[in-house]
Amino acid sequence: MSSYILDTNIFNKLREGSLDRQALVGLTLIGTYVQRLELADTPQEDRRRELLKLYSEFVNAKVTPFTTRWGDPWGSSWSDSDGLYDQLLSAVRKADKDLKKRKREQNQERDAQIAETAIKANLTLVTEDPGLRCVVEAYGGRAISFFELKS
Repeated sequence: MSSYILDTNIFNKLREGSLDRQALVGLTLIGTYVQRLELADTPQEDRRRELLKLYSEFVNAKVTPFTTRWGDPWGSSWSDSDGLYDQLLSAVRKADKDLKKRKREQNQERDAQIAETAIKANLTLVTEDPGLRCVVEAYGGRAISFFELKS
């Protein structure tokens, strides 16, 4: 049975009602503090509370990212010696530039953490970010859209 890791954009789409929550029932969904930090950064209090509730509702288990950014919670590894995170970060930045997406540097770093976690923990990333999906697949990971998850 496959285990999945949800990109933060999936929680936002679930909150908006544009994705069917029932598609996640019964799946093994793994989370990290990375998604939780991104959701906690939501400026609107009501929206933030709803997103964090969705995270708690759907994430069955948690893993620690393999690489920790400066400023992330203590108790994690600082970096992974194989250099995969740095390669992923560079690829995420290039993909965002190619797609003309304006993302904060911090978000790109977190995307690279989620990608590295998906690859190294053998999880399937569920994302609506085509650039991140391509990056994960280019580095040997599995990534699908929410639509593919449903079917």
